Amino acid sequence: MVGLGHGAIWAALIFGALILLVMVATLLQRRTMARGRDTAKTRVLVSKLIVQSRFFNYHVVASN
Repeated sequence: MVGLGHGAIWAALIFGALILLVMVATLLQRRTMARGRDTAKTRVLVSKLIVQSRFFNYHVVASN
């Protein structure tokens, strides 16, 4: 029971951190779009973050 609670806490921390990262990435993307720069690199970073967040979520669920 203790291990399950511990896993849930880690899952919440990782999830919260990833949400913050995605928010920062979207803000940066909006800023670069306003400047008229190429946002291809930012889009690649955002897609990588999304893939990593899915991997972390599956990993945490599997470890529990």
